[in-house]
Amino acid sequence: MDPWHFLIVAEQLRDSDLEAGRRSSISRSYYAIYNEIVTSLGDRQVTVPERDAHEKLCRWLAGTGDEALVVLAEELRGLRDDRIVADYHMRADPARFSRLRAERALSQARRMRQAFVSIGADTVAGLVADYLRRTRQMH
Repeated sequence: MDPWHFLIVAEQLRDSDLEAGRRSSISRSYYAIYNEIVTSLGDRQVTVPERDAHEKLCRWLAGTGDEALVVLAEELRGLRDDRIVADYHMRADPARFSRLRAERALSQARRMRQAFVSIGADTVAGLVADYLRRTRQMH
């Protein structure tokens, strides 16, 4: 499956009259970019282990020291935080899940993908692999 198809679902749910739909839009926006990066790295033999995968990916990107990847890691963490609230915090203020907030998550995921594509999956995988070797997390 193309991970970016999650963004199509997010777009469909963004304007939902149901809070659950807009929450799901935020969640799918996160998973679109998260899975895009993880899949691209995996295709280049840099596998993110399932245990703590979301946090490890952010740490690995930031650990490269590459300015653009540090920013990408920060944005990914922020979008992940939004996803966690959307998925698990049922008593959260419904204003956090407005159409505008869902659109912001979509826009952020699109910008993040553009940044990832601009850097290049091969470059990202190489920088992450270098970081993992330097920190003795990869042999």
